[in-house]
Amino acid sequence: MYWVAPLQHRGFFKWRNNLDGAEGYIKVNANSRETEWVRDHKIKYSTSAYWGNDIRRHVYNNFSKRKGYTDFSFEIDDNGHPYYIITVYDNTIGFSGSEVEGILVVDAVDGEMEFFEQGSNYPTWVDRVIPESFFKKRLAAWGKYPNGWFNPSNKGQLKQSSGTNIVYNEGRAYYYTGVTSWGSDEATVGFMLMDTRTEEVSLYSISGATEKKAMNIAEGRVQNAGYTATEPVLISVGGKPTYFMTLKDSNNNIAEYAFVNVSDYMRSGVSRNIETAQAEYMVEIGLRNDTDFIIDESNLAEVNGIVERINMVIVEGDTYYYVKLEGNPELYRGSFKDFANLVITEKGDAVSIKYLESEDNLIRVFENNNLQ
Repeated sequence: MYWVAPLQHRGFFKWRNNLDGAEGYIKVNANSRETEWVRDHKIKYSTSAYWGNDIRRHVYNNFSKRKGYTDFSFEIDDNGHPYYIITVYDNTIGFSGSEVEGILVVDAVDGEMEFFEQGSNYPTWVDRVIPESFFKKRLAAWGKYPNGWFNPSNKGQLKQSSGTNIVYNEGRAYYYTGVTSWGSDEATVGFMLMDTRTEEVSLYSISGATEKKAMNIAEGRVQNAGYTATEPVLISVGGKPTYFMTLKDSNNNIAEYAFVNVSDYMRSGVSRNIETAQAEYMVEIGLRNDTDFIIDESNLAEVNGIVERINMVIVEGDTYYYVKLEGNPELYRGSFKDFANLVITEKGDAVSIKYLESEDNLIRVFENNNLQ
């Protein structure tokens, strides 16, 4: 998946000196963050152009002056050719009651346009037909009037728990948001998805933490670093609803990755490496539900040393040991359930540890060389 954005003119004179169009667009890989400047196409029609090259004025003058236009989204087709996808709508109740009539696909290079009615066969590469603002308005109305207009006690009312994200499933794009009751700040009652092409809505009922609560949990794991969590997306890890988010530093660069369980937000995984963060999270949810989880040892770090201190703690009925090695400031955490020889490990023992590099340094392989 890629994010794309056109180059913009910085003002009237910049546009006047480049009437043939801006110098292409930027393409960013959503996974690797690899960036490419595509110069094969001149973006003549855009939101930063003027007069007849202003995409809004171009559509208004050459398609219809009686329709409403919104959400001028920049997209590229499968061959990398740039277009603007514009939602065409009409108000059915005075100046409100907006209903989508279709989309206008406008070539950003030569200005040619084609209209597709709502429900028709849109081009397969078009991700969005329904604007995000329409989704939010419909959700707000649905949640506000479950028991009619007169409801002074707000009985049964629901609202959006946080921001809106776009998620993908089998090549289809969906608007996603959590749903919570009007009186709840940190608990969600479910999640809502809307197909961005068909407007079909699905509500999944599940109780758990809101996106904001999950963000607070992730930030708390790295509070000493002062990282800020981004808006999470909902994914499934081992069949369990999970929030996934990135943690950014003060320069807005991705510093770490976080997985937080929706139903039990105390189970989380945070690390500088996305595979390690997921592995840590899998261990957390596997303590009770996924004992067959085996991590690839190529993702593990290794350390050897002499035990300086070892202490036991009990968390929710499970016994853990924290190990500190001589000349090493790190602490390593291991479960008695997985490594029974931790209970007879003492100060001065020579040990070998393979662990997940994370805030907790979870032990995955533990050998006490004094017992061999």
